[in-house]
Amino acid sequence: MPYELEEYADDLYYRWYQVGGEINQVITWFDNLADAIAAENWGTAAFCCRAIGDHWGQVNYMLTDAYDSVRDFLDLSLYYINDNVPWDAGEVTYKSIVEAWFKDDFDGKAVTIACIDRMRQLLWDEPFDVIWAAKPEEREV
Repeated sequence: MPYELEEYADDLYYRWYQVGGEINQVITWFDNLADAIAAENWGTAAFCCRAIGDHWGQVNYMLTDAYDSVRDFLDLSLYYINDNVPWDAGEVTYKSIVEAWFKDDFDGKAVTIACIDRMRQLLWDEPFDVIWAAKPEEREV
């Protein structure tokens, strides 16, 4: 992965991890709120409601509003991909594959041959009914 894209991905992961922490705080404060309501402790219940609002505000901030929000890192990542990926790479054909091998001095030939040999092995016991590849008939000339 290119360094710049990797940095965006790391930042996105870190910010998402922080969002998860805030959401866990919301869950904890909802549990505290339920306990306060069950005990009819309205002062604590009000405090819990304010804490829930504060943590949801942080979640919103980290997801959308911060200059280094999840949205920003996601935008940077997607724009980087859009600007740097060759979207019109062309059709993959046998000719383009052979030309690529030739251009790179047949780099990857061992993997290619191994793959072809494995396909050949898988086909070994299959019925053979391809007419164009069949053994030619012997005829007198």
